[in-house]
Amino acid sequence: MPKPKRFTKKDARFLEECFSRPGHPEDAFSFPETAGFLFAVACCPRVVLPSEWLAVLFEMTGFLRCSIEEDRRVTLLLLSFFDQILEQVAEGKVKLPPLVEIAEDPIANLEDDASLSLWSRGWAAGHRWLYDAWEEDLPEALDKELGSVMLILSFFSKAELARDFHREATGVETTLEEMAGKMANLFLVAMNAYADLGMEIAEIINEFEERPEPRQKKARVGRNEPCPCGSGLKYKKCCGAPGEEEKSPAAGKIEQTYEIRVTLKNISPPVWRTLAVPADIKLNFLHRVLQRAMGWTDSHLHQFRQGEQVFELPHEDHFVDPDEINPPPPPKDERKVRLREVLENPGDKFLYEYDFGDGWEHEIRLEKVKPLDPDAPYPVCLKGRRACPPEDVGGPWGYEDFLKVVRDRKHPEHKAMITWVGGDFDPEGFDIGKVNRELIRLVGPGKKPSPRKKPGK
Repeated sequence: MPKPKRFTKKDARFLEECFSRPGHPEDAFSFPETAGFLFAVACCPRVVLPSEWLAVLFEMTGFLRCSIEEDRRVTLLLLSFFDQILEQVAEGKVKLPPLVEIAEDPIANLEDDASLSLWSRGWAAGHRWLYDAWEEDLPEALDKELGSVMLILSFFSKAELARDFHREATGVETTLEEMAGKMANLFLVAMNAYADLGMEIAEIINEFEERPEPRQKKARVGRNEPCPCGSGLKYKKCCGAPGEEEKSPAAGKIEQTYEIRVTLKNISPPVWRTLAVPADIKLNFLHRVLQRAMGWTDSHLHQFRQGEQVFELPHEDHFVDPDEINPPPPPKDERKVRLREVLENPGDKFLYEYDFGDGWEHEIRLEKVKPLDPDAPYPVCLKGRRACPPEDVGGPWGYEDFLKVVRDRKHPEHKAMITWVGGDFDPEGFDIGKVNRELIRLVGPGKKPSPRKKPGK
């Protein structure tokens, strides 16, 4: 899939035009408000799926969709913009987006149509939407720091709020203008502090969720010594004899690496990747690995399946037909299932489905089980072939039609399709170095996502 273009001021103006057309609600989000909202989402300690925040944004902006092509362009621009914010957050170089600036006159930033005021309103709406994700996992030691940062970021959202804070927090020595000036000078510092707090809390969450259950230490017994159970037999003939669980190359073992082959189904020639991952990796984190390894953008829902058993993120609208004679087993929470519980022996396989509309199915097959190297970087892509299809292309059959159009320069839809996909598309293109850089970004610089170490945000 071609590399997304950098989000530019021209792109921001296009989105602003889309969000300000006649017929939009008076309280609909402008582009600066959209930018503030996405900043809050990007800094959230918990991962927010694009399918979730896109749905909220389309409602908040009152976006009036004129055509499928424009719908796709707006969606891709929002995804590109969000990815750019994520990069800034990861690199610790957060800055204000295009069309948003801090006015030289501090009081001017409090006007209703000031871009900084609009950004602050969007950020406040995003933080309120994600309030539970912050409060549930916020350490008490960071509570005061977060409060100070939130005060600065929300100061310009409403002039009334700024005046109230000025009356409560200062005496006659400091004017509202002087306070606004101080807040304006600290605004970028507060944005970076907010991003850092989100990453810090995310690391705490990941450390807790990725930590394996503690194992009890056992006293060492020589294989030829009497078995401590008192049977009178040698240890190797009694309790030390291998049981059925120990004969399985994966059962009950955490310190292992799985080499898995991930193949996109119903595509010819096949698109595939071979990955090395810890056997103890949880399925919700494996989903994030698969997205980067294949080249998807995590813009749609997903699930894992093995036979009739489904593994997915829990949701409230799971339907059970009370009249069904042999109902399938209820879905399992993918956050609580490790890969070694699903795949045990080489040759075992299960399915990963992404984007239920397009129906992209990936076969995940266990090829090798190896000892886990504590000094090796995991996950890692070992090899692969061909590019990932573009998002929203219409599934395997839509992709087949797409390739016919982009390969035929005389096709009447060729130019429009190339524009939609963001430039020339090479279906044979595969950059293993780029994939592994993405996997490194997933777990954070200098970190190795083995079961014993925490992945970054």
